[in-house]
Amino acid sequence: MARYTSRGRKLKIGMKPSQTKEIEGRVVFTPGHKIRFEDGWYETEDKNEINFLDNDPGCIRMQKKGVFAKVDEKAIEEAVKKTETTEERRKRLEAELQEIEAHEKAKLKDTVKTVEKGKTTKGKKKADKPQF
Repeated sequence: MARYTSRGRKLKIGMKPSQTKEIEGRVVFTPGHKIRFEDGWYETEDKNEINFLDNDPGCIRMQKKGVFAKVDEKAIEEAVKKTETTEERRKRLEAELQEIEAHEKAKLKDTVKTVEKGKTTKGKKKADKPQF
């Protein structure tokens, strides 16, 4: 089975045009075949349709312009396998938050030590010294 997606919700691609022919004095209508995307998706198992959508020059141009594209099922399955679950993500984010908090605490301790060391120099506070 092949899956395709489109930007348009109701994209229609004419695979075979409809025709009217005159046979023995009678006008006969021969319906064509259109590929219709529903809600931006189209699925088919028909080899002719798959071949048409993948190899027709008009369809290739539309794919290059981003009008529609073939969905790579294997890539989707691999991406789903690689994605982390909500629980895994929550644990990872909590660990990152703890690292950030530990870093901030260490930074705050260094700042406090620096302030305590440089409180006074020759009877004056560092804040009283003019800064240039």
